[in-house]
Amino acid sequence: MTSTRWIVYDNTTTPARAAFAGIVRRPDELEGGATKQVTADGTDVTLYGVDVFGLLAGRVVYPDPSTVEPWGSSHDVRTGVGSTVAAGFITDNAGTGALTARQIANLSVVDAGVGSSSTWSGRLQRLDRLVARIGRESGFVLRTSMPAPGEFVFTLTSPVDRSSSIIFTDQGDLEEVAKLVTPAVATHILAAGQGELTDRLFASADSGAVGLARVEAVYENTNITTAAGMVSAAQAELEEREGEGGTGRWLGCSASTSTRR
Repeated sequence: MTSTRWIVYDNTTTPARAAFAGIVRRPDELEGGATKQVTADGTDVTLYGVDVFGLLAGRVVYPDPSTVEPWGSSHDVRTGVGSTVAAGFITDNAGTGALTARQIANLSVVDAGVGSSSTWSGRLQRLDRLVARIGRESGFVLRTSMPAPGEFVFTLTSPVDRSSSIIFTDQGDLEEVAKLVTPAVATHILAAGQGELTDRLFASADSGAVGLARVEAVYENTNITTAAGMVSAAQAELEEREGEGGTGRWLGCSASTSTRR
């Protein structure tokens, strides 16, 4: 199947709400896809993909975003408040500061200047993964919106606790529920920062698993120089490794996911 970029949005609201974006490929691939089923009752079209944040998965972080290879710099190293550093990576690798061929049209970045300060570096990793890591380690969130079809706004801001107002229910438009359980990638992270031997900075994060369920891993980042930053990095790495497995996750599918026509 020919790869095609698509965006699904709801233009009945102001601003228009982006449902998700991706690259149309075979539906068994994680990047996203579309299936069409014709029955006696009509035609069902089911779309699979990620939200607009997934657009950043189409860019890697250049060691020097101002030019193409070969680069004179080994890494793009940036120091500052987390959201500002991440905003810079996005702008220079996908936004208005990127090389013309790499720019995503009508992409704007709004930075609230929040999160803890540290140093992060980029070298050819996926842009979405680097931004996600900075967010976890620094403590900000990235919210996407579409003020109009084809216009994308990435807002980096402080997280809001909505746990008291969000209800997950099987009443209403929830069509299907499934639980996914996968093995743990790591349940205990030992994070190592700046320094050497007995002077090296360490912190750990643990999920509470013991015995055969405990899986240990080491995470190294010599750019981290503070105890607080090391603790945040250890916890962020544990959450990322747990996100790759080890937890039971409920997957909900609303009736609006399949569009009948």
